Amino acid sequence: MVTTPPAAPNRTDPVNFRTRMDAFLAWLVIAVPEFNTLALATGPGLFLNGTAAAPSISFASDTDTGWFRVTTNVIALATQGIEALRVSSIGNVFIGTTTAVVGAGAARVTASGTGADGSISVARFSADITPPFLHLSKSRSPADGAYNIVLAGDDLGGISFRGADGAGTTVQGAAILAEVEGTPAAADIRASLQFMVRGSAGVTETFRLATDETALAKGTGGLGYGVGAGGSVTQITSKATGVTLNTPTGLITTQAASLAAGAAVIFTLTDSKIGINDTLNVSVRSPVDKYRVNVVGITAGTARIELINSTAGALLEAVLINFAVLKGAVT
Repeated sequence: MVTTPPAAPNRTDPVNFRTRMDAFLAWLVIAVPEFNTLALATGPGLFLNGTAAAPSISFASDTDTGWFRVTTNVIALATQGIEALRVSSIGNVFIGTTTAVVGAGAARVTASGTGADGSISVARFSADITPPFLHLSKSRSPADGAYNIVLAGDDLGGISFRGADGAGTTVQGAAILAEVEGTPAAADIRASLQFMVRGSAGVTETFRLATDETALAKGTGGLGYGVGAGGSVTQITSKATGVTLNTPTGLITTQAASLAAGAAVIFTLTDSKIGINDTLNVSVRSPVDKYRVNVVGITAGTARIELINSTAGALLEAVLINFAVLKGAVT
């Protein structure tokens, strides 16, 4: 933009000639640098480097907001004279910082959107096994880019899941948190993963994967399979007839044939979810106080189940047996 020139001097107006000439010369002093700036921008699109305080691409009514060149192949965006965003020579994006995080490939990012745009996607395209990563890094230094060692109990990072509550805010409904366990050392930071959900007491830890490779249920609701994991099957012909049910948990209803007092019968459960190193937990659901049930053999895909009449008389009824597979390993 060029400053509007004053009225030009004219020899036919000798009375105002001198005053207008002085004003015109003063305008030229201001206009020449403005013309030079325009000359840089009108050819191949070349601009001065600029600075955060005075970006080379800015606005007439907001001259401290715009783009400027930091150094070779590095461009930045300034707002209110302060660098807000930087794109590095290798394509990394830094928002609110100019310091790369050690061990991470990108920068700090805050994203928001409406409709289908309210999401963040990270993809890696390479002919190898390396996946994309989301790096959350924690340092105890108050200075950006300085790395003071973390302490036991420090939270290294978390993911919070929140929902609008209808009262003008969002409320945390669940979270995943990484917490330092033990004493940190150089190249040795160990952390547990905590899974937290909201209940009547607020958001509390319900499950933890600890650094000693144990899985700990912390909630009071129990540990096991949920709705949708199980199935049911009914035995036919006799109590010795095999049944097939390919689920990790479920219900077996036996045939209602007679079983003598103190007698035992064995049948086979065929289940693709059973591995050779697994444990099958079985229990009698009903009728109560009449039968005992045991697993007397495991192979890959099958289990041998023994049903015993523990009363002093013969029984003629169907028995409901609960079962659940607990995965195991020998190495």
